[in-house]
Amino acid sequence: MVFLSSSLFLTCTIMLLLASCSNNSYFSKEGQTASAAGYSCPWGQGNITTQEYFNDVTINGNETITQTTVKGRVTVNGTATIENATLKKDLIVHGSATVKNSTIKNGAIVYGTITFDNVTTTNKVTVFGLLKAQKSTLHDVELYCSRGTIPLNYCSLSNITIKVDDRQHEAPVTIELLNTTVAGNITFSNGKGIVTLQGTSSIKGTMHGGTVSK
Repeated sequence: MVFLSSSLFLTCTIMLLLASCSNNSYFSKEGQTASAAGYSCPWGQGNITTQEYFNDVTINGNETITQTTVKGRVTVNGTATIENATLKKDLIVHGSATVKNSTIKNGAIVYGTITFDNVTTTNKVTVFGLLKAQKSTLHDVELYCSRGTIPLNYCSLSNITIKVDDRQHEAPVTIELLNTTVAGNITFSNGKGIVTLQGTSSIKGTMHGGTVSK
């Protein structure tokens, strides 16, 4: 009897956990309509794959999103890999995210770390943490940082704005451009930044503050 009771308790517990995750899930095939609030599974690892559509997606563990269109906001509190996806609304990163071969329609706000690889953004990317990008087409990029190096390799950007708190008294921020084109301006709010141009890199607009090194 003790063995049966323990087994029954374990089975019920697993069913409740699965139910709490699936009740938050939103998915429908193209052209169909669903009414659940969004997808959120707060533990372990998981994968969101295929051409399913979701409303809001919240990632608290380690999640992979592939070949998926997300109609709502994507919030990453843990670690996420997003590949071959279209994000219709904001991407909010508190943890760490790697985005590959994807499109972000409504901008991104990054408090943690983000890596773009062959990504297109059609709205502003605001970064309070760390940014790395390669082979990407980015709209306006706004960086709130006081130190470090931002590598942008084989990219195309509209404008870059670096807003630094002078009270931090850190070394100047360095923007490393490798075979990267900035169609507009690069602006350092405190006038102390450095931009390095490597390969075929160019700034079509104007440098406001900072210096250029080749």
